[in-house]
Amino acid sequence: MKKIAFILFLAGCSLGVMGQNTGADTSIHKNVNDDGKTMHIKLSYSIDGKLIQKYKQSFPIAGMSKADKEALVNHIMDSLGIPNTPPSPPPAPPKPPKPPKQKRFAQLSPAKNTILYTNRYA
Repeated sequence: MKKIAFILFLAGCSLGVMGQNTGADTSIHKNVNDDGKTMHIKLSYSIDGKLIQKYKQSFPIAGMSKADKEALVNHIMDSLGIPNTPPSPPPAPPKPPKPPKQKRFAQLSPAKNTILYTNRYA
């Protein structure tokens, strides 16, 4: 029983460590030049300023469709282990503050014995 509990404890700890974000600063530079005949691909992938992967290659692409060219670039990045995710959109601007709510107060008009309603800020 103690062995099973110990194994479950170690499995839980290892999953917790694997799920932690290291906060590493990753940088991906992708340069693809296409002149209709040849595609030149330059890739570099850095983590915390340390170069992890660098790639430079040219491919003949005459007659290839745009989808085939994109698939080629995606295949190269995948095979090198470089994440091919689009940049995240910028955060939405904050919403403007709401105006203060108004309360209605009843006042008795002395001249006509009628009730007047006025709006005042709370």
